[in-house]
Amino acid sequence: MRSFDHKTELTVDQPAGAALFVRRTILNDLSALDERFPMFFSDVDLCKRIKDLGFIIRFYPNIIVHHKGGSTIINRRVPMIITSHISMIKYFFKHYNGSRYLMPNVLIAISLFIGIPIRILIYFILPNDRRMRRTL
Repeated sequence: MRSFDHKTELTVDQPAGAALFVRRTILNDLSALDERFPMFFSDVDLCKRIKDLGFIIRFYPNIIVHHKGGSTIINRRVPMIITSHISMIKYFFKHYNGSRYLMPNVLIAISLFIGIPIRILIYFILPNDRRMRRTL
């Protein structure tokens, strides 16, 4: 999010899950995180459900959270690539489930399944320093 203004308080769609603070009452209303998303997209799903309840999500630049991005997945990269793609497919089918979304969801699912071996191949080809994500 290099183009994001990290110095201004803003309404956002979804902040980084590692820096997400939610009122307990809202979590209780939503039954917390959806367990169908074991690693990825649980925060995206939660933020969508929060917004669907009519709440807004704010980014506060004065709150600082240090997050070591990728430390959870560093030694399990290949299974996590697969999990991230499957979670994205589940997310689209969960939130865009009407008949008008069927074809786009199928196309997204096919492209994501095709993308799995491509991402795994890139993981093994590129040197570690080029793969590491840059975080704030």
